[in-house]
Amino acid sequence: MCIYLVRTNYALLKQILMMCLPLAFACAPTSPQFTGSTQEFESIDKQIQKNITPYQIDDQADDEITKVQLPKFKREEKTKHFQLHHTQLQVSFDWQKQYMNGMATLTLSPYLYPQDSIVLDAKGFSIHEVNLLENNKSTKLRYQYDQKKLRLYLPETRTQKDTFQVFIKYTAKPNELQETVGKAIKSDKGLFFINPLGKEPKKPKQIWTQGETEYSSCWFPTFDSPNVKTSQEIWIEVDNAYKTLSNGKLISSTPAPNNKRIDYWKQKLPHAPYLFMMAIGDFAVIKDEVDGLPLSYYFEPQFEEEGKEVFKNTPEMVRHFGKLFDYPFPWDKYAQIVVRDYVSGAMENTSASIFMQEVIIDKRELLDRNWDDIIAHELMHQWFGDVVTTESWSNLPLNESFATYSEYLWREFKNGKYDADTHWLDNWNSYSREAENKNEDLIRYYYNDKEDMFDSHSYAKGSLILHRLRKVVGDTAFFKSLSLYLKTNEFQAAEDDHLRLAFEKVTGRDLQWFFDQWFHAPGHPVLTVTDSFEGQTVTVNIGQDNSVKNDITYKIPIHIDLWYGDTKKSYFKVIDELVEEFTFPSEQAPDLVIVGADDDLPGEINHLKTTEEFILQFKRYNSFLTQLETIEEFSQDLENSEIQNFMAGLLNHKFWFYRDAAVNYFTAIQQQNGDDKYEDKIVELAKKDEKTQVRSSAIRYLNPMIHTELLEKFLQDRSYNVVTTALLQMMRLRREMLADEVAKFENIHNVNLTVLLMNYYVQLKIPNKADWFIDKMLDLSIGTKQYLIELVNEYAKTQGGEQKEKILTFYKEQIKYVQGKELKEKLEAGIEYVNGNDDK
Repeated sequence: MCIYLVRTNYALLKQILMMCLPLAFACAPTSPQFTGSTQEFESIDKQIQKNITPYQIDDQADDEITKVQLPKFKREEKTKHFQLHHTQLQVSFDWQKQYMNGMATLTLSPYLYPQDSIVLDAKGFSIHEVNLLENNKSTKLRYQYDQKKLRLYLPETRTQKDTFQVFIKYTAKPNELQETVGKAIKSDKGLFFINPLGKEPKKPKQIWTQGETEYSSCWFPTFDSPNVKTSQEIWIEVDNAYKTLSNGKLISSTPAPNNKRIDYWKQKLPHAPYLFMMAIGDFAVIKDEVDGLPLSYYFEPQFEEEGKEVFKNTPEMVRHFGKLFDYPFPWDKYAQIVVRDYVSGAMENTSASIFMQEVIIDKRELLDRNWDDIIAHELMHQWFGDVVTTESWSNLPLNESFATYSEYLWREFKNGKYDADTHWLDNWNSYSREAENKNEDLIRYYYNDKEDMFDSHSYAKGSLILHRLRKVVGDTAFFKSLSLYLKTNEFQAAEDDHLRLAFEKVTGRDLQWFFDQWFHAPGHPVLTVTDSFEGQTVTVNIGQDNSVKNDITYKIPIHIDLWYGDTKKSYFKVIDELVEEFTFPSEQAPDLVIVGADDDLPGEINHLKTTEEFILQFKRYNSFLTQLETIEEFSQDLENSEIQNFMAGLLNHKFWFYRDAAVNYFTAIQQQNGDDKYEDKIVELAKKDEKTQVRSSAIRYLNPMIHTELLEKFLQDRSYNVVTTALLQMMRLRREMLADEVAKFENIHNVNLTVLLMNYYVQLKIPNKADWFIDKMLDLSIGTKQYLIELVNEYAKTQGGEQKEKILTFYKEQIKYVQGKELKEKLEAGIEYVNGNDDK
């Protein structure tokens, strides 16, 4: 599941609003006045610079919670009393009541121990009939039901030699469940009716499911645990106007009374209950294929062209991952569907992944970014998570670390190692920010709630650890071991020991040490390095800092490089003590000593160097993560002329990240002392750079008073990043005189432009924009609405009168129909605030 991606932008949006609203709105003029002030939009600019989307990781979402020590409980793999061989479901829907009528037939046999009853997970059902099906007979069963667990009493004790079926007729009522809002997965209802009464403007009617973690039992009775595997058949009765999607193959579509039909889907290979899925709605289906495997992309009909572009790399991804692991795509088909109001980022249901509506972007936005990361993430789960599944949520990283690492693997294949390493950096930043307040084992058998496992440890840190394992054993052994892991454990549940044993079998090495320190201990290594030359000996001292909230001493295979001119002498060493001293014979002092270059250690290496040494480090290595240390060191020093000359050279670097870093460096200098020494080059980058992020950074450098004509041209650019940044620069010059120009961008569906325009209209109290605010809110997902609602609140409060009443009426209508407990609470709070309660 790609829930971690969902979380950051919401937090960033909230951060922007909390920074901007109390100050900017308080000082906004009551009537239009000319001002050249550049202060009001600074916080918005920080948001635009990050190319905000509503789906990146919220690294600090758990900060307040993790500061409070909640009780943790031992979490073990759930005991399996029965083997669930097969699940048959027949379902139909009552849109008015938001009920699902279901009939489930489960094929079972006990494990070793005899059983006289069956306990199924079944949340919030009305149970109509329960029967035992055996020897062509149907016998009513006695049962007990507490709205969570359904216990069926067998007429006779059954042993592992017995295979039989139970039939349950029921009605699922997801909207009558007590909904819980998780930090990651925003609802636990399992089954969702979107706009079921057709009363929400601009929103189609849809039904979809979300099973992870244990929410499939909200729509069918089962053993709702990741260590259970079952094959599946489902018959879905729907109106002819709708398409359906489920796991496996569509076997048939049969006409039914009242202009309906029954679609029969069959998943022949076993998978976990949380991976069951359905989706129903009016979708255009884009057909594709790769090496004979059927592919399909489901979008609302008006977005069919966008869908082709968004998912265009799927065939190449499927082929690449299959070859990488010597394990072709394992399921009958692969479908990807985009739905409304999804409660997470995306979900890897077996053979059919669901995605949030933000995936729908047009060709202009594709100039700025794509969704390949999240697409690769869910695709990788089809192997790591669906074929081999975590046996318990304690072992969730066996699913999510691999899915996150797939994003690195895809970038490495498609765009090269430099681009992939920027993703490594993103994961490191994500994990290390979370580690400021939270340090956990990667594999955790103690936690408060299973939702706690969905964090930057399971995703980002897990990805870094897999990359480190790849470095330790080498590429050939890494991918052979993963292939063996898949083949040995296919269609079964696994724990991290299964992964370790696969690596040990391929490499012939005992890797218990690696798994102990990286999978079963918190924190990360922090190394302090010093080097010296004396008496024809180079001495390198390396100390491990125990301040990272663990008491282990890491075993770290690492390289130590000594550079003499263009010549490198590299030594492979293993650190396994708190303090290590390594000596190397040398006739002269080396020009440079580097520890851990190209080792990609997920930790910190603190090594003081001179400016000359940092420059030499950048020149001597063709490695982003090693060169990055120089960039990070220099970015804060705006006075050193030697550093300025070095950074100026990066303006022409072939890798966009370095050009962008250099532009930002000289922008900081310009803002500090007005130095425009490299203006001509940066103007050229603003006009012509192939990377829109670099162009946007260069535009932020431009003085609006000098480059007004150029900024006006940028407002016509194809890139939304460029347009948004240029418009922001124009606002700094003459914000009150831009109202007509700003209005030209009202109908563009781009979240950055929407955020900028909302701030603009609020700060200047532009009248008669309530309809536009409402229209924009109707277009947005639940998550984005939640974090932009404060802007709408402020607009309503500053306008008053008819504009205020329109927004209040909109809020009241949304509360009636909208999905999501959290959003409803924010709408209710918005009504109170707009009506005069200053506590938002």
